[in-house]
Amino acid sequence: MKLLKLFFIALIMPFTSISGWAQTIDKLDLSLEQALEMVHEKAVDVLIAEETKLAAKAAYSQGNAVFLPQLSIEETGVKTNDPIGVFGIKLRQGIITPADFNPSVMNSPDALHSFTTKFQVLQPIINADGFYERKSAKHQFQSASEQAKATKEFVKLKVKELYYQLAILDKQTVVQQSFLESSKAHEEQAKNYFEQGVINKSEYLRAKVETLNAEQALLGAQNKRASINDALLLVLGINENHIIQVLDNLEFKEISMNSLPTTLGSNSSLNALEYQMKASSALLKAARFSFLPSLNAFGSYEMHDSQVFGNKSNNYTFGATLRWDIFKGYKQAGMVTQRKAELRKTELVYENSLNKYQVDVRNARRSINLALQSMELAKLKTLQTDEDVRIRTDRYSQGIEKTTDLLMAESTKLASQLNLLQAEYQYFVSVAQLEYLFETEL
Repeated sequence: MKLLKLFFIALIMPFTSISGWAQTIDKLDLSLEQALEMVHEKAVDVLIAEETKLAAKAAYSQGNAVFLPQLSIEETGVKTNDPIGVFGIKLRQGIITPADFNPSVMNSPDALHSFTTKFQVLQPIINADGFYERKSAKHQFQSASEQAKATKEFVKLKVKELYYQLAILDKQTVVQQSFLESSKAHEEQAKNYFEQGVINKSEYLRAKVETLNAEQALLGAQNKRASINDALLLVLGINENHIIQVLDNLEFKEISMNSLPTTLGSNSSLNALEYQMKASSALLKAARFSFLPSLNAFGSYEMHDSQVFGNKSNNYTFGATLRWDIFKGYKQAGMVTQRKAELRKTELVYENSLNKYQVDVRNARRSINLALQSMELAKLKTLQTDEDVRIRTDRYSQGIEKTTDLLMAESTKLASQLNLLQAEYQYFVSVAQLEYLFETEL
């Protein structure tokens, strides 16, 4: 009896565990509008793009150093018995006396403490290369801003594609479930006919195999839905395990091709590349202007004492530096060549992206037309297969139709229904792609 109880517990535990696990997965009712709102708040790719934008903005703000002064306060403390150092400390502190000029004192002085408080100002005046480097940083920030918008639009496209796929898979599951029920009914009827001797065993087994295929197809659709469900959760940045309940039914709304934009829209991806070109152009100018001299002013005020932050004596210094780097080991010329190549590279990337954008727009238009035609054809095919199955079912019930022919008609009906769903999905995705390219709702 004990062994029997252990066997029974081991038998039911897996099912109990699976049931408990399934109950922990909550349903998440989600409309497409809610999903798109989550893109702004939780989508990881969007958050990363925003941080990249902030970093570029910070880099641009650093470029203000080419105009604004640099201020610093410095406190330096030393102790020395170096003859020159001691004499200089006394001179700076204003404590030189005639006795300090005694050769024995000058050659072997006692160690002194010295603390220097220094206020320093550095003011850029003319730095042409720095000006264009700052301009490049500005364009980099503008590019990052546009790239953040482009990332957001791309993630919205992926959300739409996954959401539409979930909606279609829900419909597909219903179709597969209906097909499975029909297959089971045909199998049961075939079994009765086989037992009555109306059909042979081969026809009965064919009906049984058809039921197994229907079960497998239904399981495949359910597994695919689970995978798409997880993919959508990942894109939206939802860490919890949820079963998404699609709230929006895909309602077909035909778009007139004449109402579509005929010119290129304001696309963030292209704008980002355009700013990249401007940034590269500014860096090229900065490299060329590095051959010119730079002019910078400086000033300092120092307080000297034997105590920290003391002011026994003080002095100031003001001046300006004109620096002209005539030759820096071919570094400047090499930098100009590098910047030229980088600018040409960004120009080629922009031209290629612009051409690809135009091709994508044309492909999306063609895809919409093809989806519309496929939908019309699939609707007609579905009506025809419905009628064919109805006729063959009546004939089969009278015993004047082969099982294989009926099952083939059912399979054809299923295929036409799935083709219609696929055409609907392709239509909605093509419209979403066109919306992404033009960054507007159609």
